[in-house]
Amino acid sequence: MAAKAPKADTHVFMDRSFTLPIDNVRARTLPAGWRGRVTKAEAKEIVDAGAGRVEPDAAEIEAAAAAKAAEEAAKTAGA
Repeated sequence: MAAKAPKADTHVFMDRSFTLPIDNVRARTLPAGWRGRVTKAEAKEIVDAGAGRVEPDAAEIEAAAAAKAAEEAAKTAGA
């Protein structure tokens, strides 16, 4: 049975091209301008190399906006 791949749960934006090793033979190159999810370990490598930055993704932004709207509605209803 193949090993389960680590969960890609960190959203990054690439400021410059960066190559991540997959194993002894393969590598994954993320081009400048690329946005997407990578594992936490890959995100740390990218940030440490200065090749990109961690950003919230659209779902996280929407969830934060919805939470803020609900909080404001609760304040208004309670006032």
